[in-house]
Amino acid sequence: MYLAERGINAYIPDENTAISDKGRKAKDYQKEKLRYNAEGDYFECEHGKITFRYKTYDKSKGREVWIYRGENCKACPIRKECVKNRSGVKVVKCFLPRR
Repeated sequence: MYLAERGINAYIPDENTAISDKGRKAKDYQKEKLRYNAEGDYFECEHGKITFRYKTYDKSKGREVWIYRGENCKACPIRKECVKNRSGVKVVKCFLPRR
């Protein structure tokens, strides 16, 4: 309401835009490029790699989170663009709503 009353259009950039606006290199392969299958409760990438999940607690965010980990990432042809951690496996975090 505050912005609308003053005729100001708000803009909230996506993660890649925010990163590049700060002069840093944007991530090559984000969660948004994955397809989510609600019936099977997994993510699938364009190369067909299905992920599995487990529930944990993220201390830095102070909330529960589902962690989805890739199953066949080490053999994937785009692993270097997609995976940025030392394990060589894609990790997707989905935070649960606060109670």
